[in-house]
Amino acid sequence: MQDLNSALLYYHISTDGSYVLAITNNTMDVIRLPVDAPEIGNAVDSLLVPFHTIQNLGMDSPAFRSHIAYQLYQWLIQPVVDQMPLPENLVIIRDAPLYNLPFDMLLTRKTSRACYYPPDIPDYSDDFLLHTYSISYSPSAYFLIVGPEKTRNNSILVLANPTADEHQNSAARQRLRSQFDWVFGSLPFLGTGITVNRDLFSRQRVLKRESATENAVNKRAPHADILHFATHAFADTVYEAFSGVLLARTDSTSDDGILMGYEIETLPLNCDLVTLSACETGSGQSGAR
Repeated sequence: MQDLNSALLYYHISTDGSYVLAITNNTMDVIRLPVDAPEIGNAVDSLLVPFHTIQNLGMDSPAFRSHIAYQLYQWLIQPVVDQMPLPENLVIIRDAPLYNLPFDMLLTRKTSRACYYPPDIPDYSDDFLLHTYSISYSPSAYFLIVGPEKTRNNSILVLANPTADEHQNSAARQRLRSQFDWVFGSLPFLGTGITVNRDLFSRQRVLKRESATENAVNKRAPHADILHFATHAFADTVYEAFSGVLLARTDSTSDDGILMGYEIETLPLNCDLVTLSACETGSGQSGAR
C-alpha cells in the first residue's frame, strides 16, 4: 500500500453489525459503521433500480436519488474519514449487499434536492466520490496478497464476441427475443480489444467468434485458473438457473449457444476467478450465496 499511496477498505456487512477494516501505510483500524445489512440493501436497491429500468421508462425518466447517494457516503466512507486521513487511491473489497454498488457515484455533500432527473441541472456533479479518490475494487484480499509471481503460473481462458451474426435464427435466441425483447448483436470491439499480458499468464487461450462455443467451455474451463467472458448475458432475477451467457452456436442439436445458469452449476470448475464483461451481470440475487 505504501508504494501505491493507497488505502484498503475491507467491508463486512451483517445483521449483527457492520464494520470496515481500513489500512493505510501508517494506520490500521476496524471501524464500526452506523448501519446494518437490511438498511444498506434497501438503500443500494433504491439508488440503482431506476438505472436498471431505463429501457422501460425512457431516458428522461430514471431518477438519481441524490439523498441516498449522500446517505451511503455517510454510512460507508465518512466514519473512516473521521478516524484517519485517506490517500488518493482506495482499494475496496465489498461484502453483500455492496456488490452492485459503484462507490464512485456516492456524494460527499447533501444536495439541495432529494431526487434529480436527466433534464435537471446536475448541481451535484462536482461532489461525486470519484472526484475525491481514485477507486478500484478487488473480489477478495487473496488477489492483493498473491502478487504477479503467482499469476505467471496461472492459465487463463478468454471467450470474446461469440455472437458474430445478429440475425442468428436459433430457436432459443428467438424465444429470448420474444420474451424479453433482447437483441444480441455482434460485439466487435470486445473481440479486437481482448489481449492477454504474456508476462502475467504463461498459459493462455483466447477464443473469439465461432471458436467461443459451449463445447469449448465444457472442455477447457475445468483446466483454467481464470475465466473471462466478453459477450452478451441476461439475468433472471427470480430464478438464477434461467440466467445465462451467450456463446457461439455449433451444428450440434444439443448446443444452442447459450450457457444457462443450471448448466454453469454442473461445470466442474476449479478456477480462482471468473470475470464477466456483459450487460445484466450486475443483476440478480448477489447476496444469496
